[in-house]
Order: sequence, then structure tokens, then C-alpha cells
Amino acid sequence: MIAYGLLLAGSDAELHRAIGADPIGALTMLLPTWYLIPFALVAVSGIIGGAVLDIYSSGLALLTLGLRVRRWQAGLIDGIIMILGTILIVWVAKDFIGPFQGFLITLGVPVAAWCGIFSWGYVVAPH
Repeated sequence: MIAYGLLLAGSDAELHRAIGADPIGALTMLLPTWYLIPFALVAVSGIIGGAVLDIYSSGLALLTLGLRVRRWQAGLIDGIIMILGTILIVWVAKDFIGPFQGFLITLGVPVAAWCGIFSWGYVVAPH
């Protein structure tokens, strides 16, 4: 689907601009209306599937941090944290870019340190 979308967007400059501004509206110009129903079902199913996997793995991370609850309770706690975070970003924050940059910095610093430790270990450790 990604390759098809890239080819479709690259086929016409006007279509490319329309997809950039309003992807669903641009699809309604090209495709029959009935096609949007399966498209929406696939898109929503993908988002739900990703959210379930994210909650499952981050609930497991809560357990590894020492939270003494059952597995399903950790998932529930994590789901509540994610819903509250979404509410804060969507309705409370003045813009999206500030919290997004904060998230990237918070994520990037430990990952950079982790990469540095493993890279140093690879260089120093005998092969």
C-alpha cells in the first residue's frame, strides 16, 4: 500500500498537493465511495492492533520496573496513562510540536547512551 500510495502521489502534482493537505478527501476524488469503507476498516484495525501490542509491551515494562500487580492490571494502568497523555497533548497542550520534541529528547538521550555503551563495548571487547 505504501508503494502504491507513493506511485499515486507521484503521478500528478495536483494530486500530490491534495494528498498532503487532506489525504482522505483526495481519496474521495479518485476512488468510489464504497472503497472508503474497507479502507477505514483496515486503517482503524491497524491502529487498534498497534495500540494493543504497545499496551502489552509497555505493561510488561511496568512490571520489570518493580510494580507489584498482576499482568492485566499493569496493562490497564499503562492504558490509563496513555489515555491521559493523549488527552493532555490533544486538548490541553498549546501545540503538538513542544510535547513531541520533549518526547523525542526524553527518548533520544537514553537511546544514545545505550548505543554509545554498546559501541564502546564492541570496539574495546576482543572479537
